[in-house]
Amino acid sequence: MHCNIYQIYEEPLDCEDWMDADFLSDSPLWGTVANHIDDVRDRGAVLQSFEKWLTEHGLGTLANEAFVLCEHGRNEYFSKRYPAFQKAVSALCNFTLLQFTDDFNELHDRIADLEKTVADKYDAYILWGMTELMPIDEFLRTAKTDNPYYIGGICSYQF
Repeated sequence: MHCNIYQIYEEPLDCEDWMDADFLSDSPLWGTVANHIDDVRDRGAVLQSFEKWLTEHGLGTLANEAFVLCEHGRNEYFSKRYPAFQKAVSALCNFTLLQFTDDFNELHDRIADLEKTVADKYDAYILWGMTELMPIDEFLRTAKTDNPYYIGGICSYQF
């Protein structure tokens, strides 16, 4: 499986300053989630796919390699995960003390289920500028709406 890593800025940036796969080779994503990172070969196709994803999920629009998130988009996007979130929380709340202390694997799996509803670590990532790498879900939860975000470098990772 593979997903993309999008470098995002609040202002356009010269392509000479974009990240590439070599830049990401020292990132925390490498080895923990990703087993291989490459530069994308067809930037136009990746941007078209990203635009389609934004539109299909009601998250925003993309034009001229910049996107704007709409005000109510994240509510619509995350509302589909909310039942799974509630189920994961309930499963953790129903753990007995004995399960909590003796069944590490089951506890770990239930925590992973909960984390996936909040921010799926096996999905697209955002590199904010050159410093902060985060799952796209985290970015969507914290990003400003009606603010243009410019796409810099794009890489693909395998997991």
